[in-house]
Amino acid sequence: MKIELDKQKLPDDLNTLKDYTVKIGMELNESNKKISYLEEKINLLSMEIFGRKSEKYGKKDLTPDLFSQNASFDISEEKEPEKKSITIKEHQRKYTGRKGIDPALPVDEIIVHDLSEEEKKCSCCGKDLKPIGYDSSKQADIIPPKRKIIEHHIMKYGPCGCEESVLKEKPEIKTAKMPERIIPGSMLSEGALAYIMTCKFADGLPFYRQVKSLERYGIYLTRQMMCENAISIYKACNELFSVMLELIGNSISINMDETPFKVITEKGKSINSKCYMWVMAAKNKDGKSLVYFHYDPSRAGRIPAELLNGFQGYLQTDALKSYNAVGNNCGIIHVGCNVHSRREFDKAFKANKGSKNPKIALAFYRKIYKIEKTMREELKNGIISETEFEKNRKAKILPIFEKFKKWLLKIQPQILPQGQMGKAIGYMLNEWNKLIRYLDKWYLTPDNNIAENAIRPFVIGRKNWLFAYSPEGARANAALYSLVETAKINELNVFYYLRYLFIKLPFAKTKLELIKLLPVNLTNEEITNI
Repeated sequence: MKIELDKQKLPDDLNTLKDYTVKIGMELNESNKKISYLEEKINLLSMEIFGRKSEKYGKKDLTPDLFSQNASFDISEEKEPEKKSITIKEHQRKYTGRKGIDPALPVDEIIVHDLSEEEKKCSCCGKDLKPIGYDSSKQADIIPPKRKIIEHHIMKYGPCGCEESVLKEKPEIKTAKMPERIIPGSMLSEGALAYIMTCKFADGLPFYRQVKSLERYGIYLTRQMMCENAISIYKACNELFSVMLELIGNSISINMDETPFKVITEKGKSINSKCYMWVMAAKNKDGKSLVYFHYDPSRAGRIPAELLNGFQGYLQTDALKSYNAVGNNCGIIHVGCNVHSRREFDKAFKANKGSKNPKIALAFYRKIYKIEKTMREELKNGIISETEFEKNRKAKILPIFEKFKKWLLKIQPQILPQGQMGKAIGYMLNEWNKLIRYLDKWYLTPDNNIAENAIRPFVIGRKNWLFAYSPEGARANAALYSLVETAKINELNVFYYLRYLFIKLPFAKTKLELIKLLPVNLTNEEITNI
């Protein structure tokens, strides 16, 4: 509607003029909503391109004016309780300062710095001074990777010179056998294979860069050879991954996530189409963790349904629709991710920093996470038991969530639904039951960060090597990331674990022997002493 600005053309009738004014006011309100929405989009886009990516803020950034009309609830920080003297049972605590050189490492060389013979004499009487001790300091020296060429001599024997041997049509020749290997006939030892796979899947160094690096040591490989080795290792580990997937199905909780992945020659997909790498981070009853990667060209709900077939326990994910069907299965309890919910409010804050509503929402979350952190430390240090943790956490956090929801419902009618704050409110209210479900068990956390942290090294590595050429190569990527990330989450040295696995795997014939090769059943001492 075009607004008439000529006073002569405006209606003289008062009622008609009132109707005209109301109509214009309604249109202006709609226009203002659209302008506000577009300004949010522009601000958010500008922040994504030019602003910081961090979601962390200081108290001054987010503390709302609790005396304003918008702040209906007191979400100020609780006062610290009076410090009391308590006895804590003995426990080991990790040193969080500068680590420097591992004190457990042996000293390979000692260099003594001494005074000259003249300086050792007393400046008064000239007699020799007696040594009273020394100061020491350690220094790390780096020696580049050492090339080692191993030549195998396979001994042959025969034929014998006895009468029977001479009369035989075919002379008897006996040849010694080579030990079983993960890749029979490979020109690379198990240690070299472990080094190359560690460089790519733990350090994100693509094969083509490793080719140039190894040339400096006189080892000439091609990227194709390295890719083929990765695929051969994946095929050799097939039974191990079946056992790993079975153990994941028997775990008490699983965190799940997925990320896009480009595979050049995937059947039925164009070169620019997205395929997906799925990850499951599972925790068993002993508190040990397994990480399992799975490649699939699809993002459909059948993928988690297949991977979680037979699983009974807590499944924690984001709000992707693919998880909803399996989350409703009998025996599976679906838990939501509060980081994704908080992230929507963070976007609303970045899109409109003048608005107080996102600040209030983020202040609610800050208080929830502060309580979680404090209680987790108490649980870790043995101050409270798992049962006490469950009970106390729910008693402290659930009322905050309830206040949060009451406030969201109050402001929702005033918020533009398609605006960023409207989306954040809609996300949280739609996922509400899943978002508070983590309070049921002590081993559940408020968010899906376990899975996101497991998949992050893959995402970082993908920035370096960009894509996989074939589906088989993508499955090899999934297999090796499963081994590497499971080793890391169980605090094993990745290189030594892979070398240990590659040496031992050909001799593991039973399911029990395969289980013993998983990182959850090994220590750093075991994998280095081989």
